[in-house]
Amino acid sequence: MTAAERTFVTRCSLAVRPFDLWTGQPPGNSALAVRLEETGKRPVRASDGSYAFLDFPGSVCTLTIDSPFYLPTRMTVHLEEFAGRVPIVTAGLRPNRAYPPPAAASGFRFRVAGPSGAPEAGAIVTAYVEHDGAARGRLAEDKAAAGARRIAVAAGNGRLQPGDAFVLKGKGGSDAEWSAVADTWDAGLALQLEQPLSKGWPRGTVLLPACRTWSDMDGSVVIPFRGSFPPAAEAVVEIVSGERRWAARWQMEAGSVANMPDVRLD
Repeated sequence: MTAAERTFVTRCSLAVRPFDLWTGQPPGNSALAVRLEETGKRPVRASDGSYAFLDFPGSVCTLTIDSPFYLPTRMTVHLEEFAGRVPIVTAGLRPNRAYPPPAAASGFRFRVAGPSGAPEAGAIVTAYVEHDGAARGRLAEDKAAAGARRIAVAAGNGRLQPGDAFVLKGKGGSDAEWSAVADTWDAGLALQLEQPLSKGWPRGTVLLPACRTWSDMDGSVVIPFRGSFPPAAEAVVEIVSGERRWAARWQMEAGSVANMPDVRLD
């Protein structure tokens, strides 16, 4: 075989689709550094904003995404779990304090401090909007059974997409379960979940918009909520750092990012 006759075959070992949790779109800037810790090979950038890693030899890799405008992302990917499927990972990017909010964005900004008043880095922050008018959908099947990984939903106020978190909440509002979207079908009306449901949920259960994030090195936190919201909506916010826990309900300012007082974890 001559040099001119040689054929080189490459394979896509992993495709990464980063998206902005606030806009739901690929990041509008090119300042992302996307890499696998196990290799020095740079990914190939696609026209849709995704990144492709070619010919990775291993079965487990560590994906990292860094940017001046988003919190750093780090996740372990087990490639054998994609057997027979295209290896695609969706990575939701969480804004940091340097991120300029989109026009008419909704959310909160604040800082977390420890008992001494010093900035508290790495505190886990969860928040969801508790108002049926903000629901991104409702269960459209008689019952979503415990252990289910796929659910059917009726359209609501906006749509969920892969990487989005949401909270299931039934009538009366006494129970709640956190979940996240792994993939969608049928124009977003069928959702594949990242984890199986821990309990069963009846038809009509609402899927409320939610966010999971954490405090930056200086204690700063940005909670981004995408879409429109009713004027009377409230956000249920919880912050956990070690054994310390703090919770509150904040009034949403639809179309505005509210600057909240510092939160001190005593």
